[in-house]
Amino acid sequence: MLTGATGFLGSHVLPALLAQGHRVIVLIRSSSNLSPIAACTDDVVLVDIESAPLQQIMATHGIDTVVHLACDQGRGSTDIAALLAVNLTLGIRLLQAARSSGVRYFLNADTLLDAGVNAYALSKKQFTAWLPSFSGTLSISNLRLGNIYGPREPASGFLCWLLQQFAHRVARVELTEGAQLRDFVHVADVSAAIVAVLNHGGDPGLAEYDVGSGELLSVRTFVETAQSVFQQEAGYMSSQLAFGALAYRPGEVMTPQFDTCALFALGWRPALSLRDGLADTVRAFLRENPPVSGL
Repeated sequence: MLTGATGFLGSHVLPALLAQGHRVIVLIRSSSNLSPIAACTDDVVLVDIESAPLQQIMATHGIDTVVHLACDQGRGSTDIAALLAVNLTLGIRLLQAARSSGVRYFLNADTLLDAGVNAYALSKKQFTAWLPSFSGTLSISNLRLGNIYGPREPASGFLCWLLQQFAHRVARVELTEGAQLRDFVHVADVSAAIVAVLNHGGDPGLAEYDVGSGELLSVRTFVETAQSVFQQEAGYMSSQLAFGALAYRPGEVMTPQFDTCALFALGWRPALSLRDGLADTVRAFLRENPPVSGL
């Protein structure tokens, strides 16, 4: 069972699961936009989450494993109740149903952000705090995800915003100093990492994995590389990067505690370098946003 299949990460994980031969039950809502997974809908079973109790859905379809990717990042919204409904309550409902219906394995997508950064991070950490309570009867893997980028990133995502600035030839792109370190990882590599963890089988209890490239880079390095790749792929660059024009947000973590050793011990390694991953992303962006002639 896969939640969040129509989201940024989920729309990449779904075809990766199908390529491995998994039978996938996709939880959706009646309001879900299925266009991100249109190419896969003939190969999966779509189930409306409100069509029956979750325990009944899991039992009916013989669910062995739950991959929980659904989340609400709360961007542009102050509705804390809606945020908690997805990031906390839905996860608890899934855990309870999984335990009651004989599910063997539960994989959760977590964030590397500290709880104090924002409401999204707090709600995610509130959910992960419950995982040990269910690990006596379920094998659980909790994956803290690095800074994911790649094709189909939502417009609110940092790289998508940056590419939009370049595409519109914004003269001055205002940024922080960019000294904060992050592990930037392409969404295809994250999908492959999730498959690798699933293939490992899930040891009894709770296992923790940090999913990333294994290299912390400054935001400034990431932005400058993205600018270079965009210029190479698009053939133009009019934007000046104004590092230091913005202050760091309150509570900004400059160096996150992030360790990919447990994941690498499974034999997984990222396939894409930063430059190759950015080139793949920029090409996809330019296909969807062709340059306007005459600018």
